[in-house]
Amino acid sequence: MFGLTPSPESKRCQNLPVIRVPEERSLPDDGLGVRFYMQDVLNTLCQQYKPRSFKELKHLIQPYHLVVSTTRNKSGRVGVSYGIAKALGYKSRFIQGYKVHPNLSGPKLERLFQKNSRSKLLPTHRQRLKKQLDTVFKLFKTIHLKDLETILLEFQKLDTSLEFNQMGQPKSFTIFDKSGYIFKYDEIDRKLYPELYLFNLIRTRLLM
Repeated sequence: MFGLTPSPESKRCQNLPVIRVPEERSLPDDGLGVRFYMQDVLNTLCQQYKPRSFKELKHLIQPYHLVVSTTRNKSGRVGVSYGIAKALGYKSRFIQGYKVHPNLSGPKLERLFQKNSRSKLLPTHRQRLKKQLDTVFKLFKTIHLKDLETILLEFQKLDTSLEFNQMGQPKSFTIFDKSGYIFKYDEIDRKLYPELYLFNLIRTRLLM
């Protein structure tokens, strides 16, 4: 009546091929595959986030096994090159940024960092984050340190990273905000809180 046909009784199953990571080897001399990989990762991250420094960019690319090397000549012009981390199993020479992609050269990235740093929305994002952190710490009398990231994610949808030193004490706290900006703990409204605002809270309100 409606032109429908019954679905087949049997389902087709197809096994996906298993792609294994090769043992350590040298990349081809032209490095085309490496450049395309670098270009894809870096362009995607610069669109998804709003990095304001090479330090932030280095932090973003670590999960993708990329490394960044920067130099600055006498005139102040910055040069950048990218490589593949050896831990991935490859041996890669560094490739100059402009060869990976024109927009990934040192001067082009510095202009991007400056543009992101001058955004008039930054104070608004900081103020919102301060309120979100305050809400969580007021809601819980104590928080176990190992649960901090999970609690901030569940109750405020904050993607955070808490790093520790060799003594097991917190040394850095990073917020990967939904706005695309990356904030360190000491950027959350310095006018209202001392520089170690968040870490004072960690020491007094959180359990190790």
